Amino acid sequence: MEFDQPLMRSGSGSQNIIGFLLAIIRVLSACLTEYKILVEQLRKENLELMVRLNKVNRIFAPKNEKSEEDEDDDTKNIEKKKRGGQKGHKPTKRNIPKDLKQEEVILDFDITPCCSICDKAYKPRATFDKISHQIKIALSAVHEIVTRRSYEKDCSCLGSPKFMTAPQRDNVIKKSILRGWF
Repeated sequence: MEFDQPLMRSGSGSQNIIGFLLAIIRVLSACLTEYKILVEQLRKENLELMVRLNKVNRIFAPKNEKSEEDEDDDTKNIEKKKRGGQKGHKPTKRNIPKDLKQEEVILDFDITPCCSICDKAYKPRATFDKISHQIKIALSAVHEIVTRRSYEKDCSCLGSPKFMTAPQRDNVIKKSILRGWF
């Protein structure tokens, strides 16, 4: 320890250096404590901000949104249902009030349909007429029974359809039983 000898000659000098080093250690220790407290506060603030961000980023209500973990669990346990009616489930009906005034509407082609090959006219076939029930909304509700006329081909030509049915009326909402006056 040769570099300690000059310090040893002056006894107060080494104590001054040791005191100085201890003071530096105390200051650094205090700074470290402050930084630890600051880091902890920043972690808490970060966590709060992440929670707020997750609430803002949700599109639907929390019960409707699933996390990735929930989706994995659900897909493992549930088999995918086929589209359409399910076995054992009662079908839904279109409930039209019975006391509603009824009107019968018959939709027909403007001109009798003809074979696209030989131009022979189709003959009417009532058994293939399409009947649907709709509610017409006017000043009063009216139950309309709409019959779309069907025609059967009266020739043996190939390439044209065997039956033709009159087209549907335009509705604001496709396949709806409600029909407006507009």
